[in-house]
Amino acid sequence: MMDFLESISPIASAFAAILSTIIAAIVVWLTINQLKAQRIHNRLSIKPVLSTHFKAEKNDQNLVVSILLDNFGMGPGFIKNGVFYNAEGAHFDFNTKELKAEVERVVKRGTVNHMLSPFAVQPNTSVSILSVPLPPQFDLDSLYMELEKFGIKITYESVYGEKFEINETLSKDISKT
Repeated sequence: MMDFLESISPIASAFAAILSTIIAAIVVWLTINQLKAQRIHNRLSIKPVLSTHFKAEKNDQNLVVSILLDNFGMGPGFIKNGVFYNAEGAHFDFNTKELKAEVERVVKRGTVNHMLSPFAVQPNTSVSILSVPLPPQFDLDSLYMELEKFGIKITYESVYGEKFEINETLSKDISKT
């Protein structure tokens, strides 16, 4: 009986070594897959999701029409570039005199008092890209018809450097308050 056990011992030893190597390889493979899944989860959990909308606030003294940039995502959006464009194909970069002149041409009066400069839009916040004060009797419907001819294109990045772009017309989601 002892001879039988001694003859099996090298086979059992080799089998145990092979089995432990296979188990170790499976554990390494599972660990790598878990790290990949964790990396994907981390990227998605801080992805910014930006969108624009109008807001018109009217009181006795003033009417302020604003274009707001909203971040509905979980991470900050780093604005890299932004342009307004009209139906004729003209582009107006943010913070340029040409954009200010075009806004004043469209609304005929009023001034641009704030425009976007490169920065980060924090999660669950709204930031005014453009705000135009107007007299309270200004006709909003004609302004909205004129603004429908415009669009906005914004390029932004996530914390991980992933690039995103929004390209929307300004007639989207007009809210009057």
